[in-house]
Amino acid sequence: SPLLFDRYLLPLFPMLMLPMLKGLTSVSAIKQASTGRWRWALILPFALFSLLEQRDYSAHVAARWQAGETLLRQGIPPEKIDGGYEWECWYLYDTQARYIHERQDYKYASYPPARVLDPVFTLSDQPHKGYTQIGWIPYVSWLTGGETRHVLILKRQ
Repeated sequence: SPLLFDRYLLPLFPMLMLPMLKGLTSVSAIKQASTGRWRWALILPFALFSLLEQRDYSAHVAARWQAGETLLRQGIPPEKIDGGYEWECWYLYDTQARYIHERQDYKYASYPPARVLDPVFTLSDQPHKGYTQIGWIPYVSWLTGGETRHVLILKRQ
């Protein structure tokens, strides 16, 4: 994607917080009273941002799942919907298990070989070339001050 979505930064926060937490535990008792508060003041914004980031990610995933279920209710088979990794693992798990059992090929055990290879529909945050938007599901982003964002439901032209 050419766009950087704020939820992509979530994995960076533990790496930023670990040195600060280490510093908290290594501060001597004498310095703790004077510098400990400042270290906590640095950690609290990261912790708050991480919570908001996780809330946004959860809202986005729920909206994407709702968009996919909307298509399922219309009778569209799940293997024609590109709904992301979780979608494939949930709806195409039986296909993956059957593939592994029949071929005894375990190299795909951690990633489904039954990927959506020819999606007629896709769920995305942005338009895609060759697809037309046929709907959207809104969700609220706390991180951007309550802005309403959308998961787009796209159909191949």
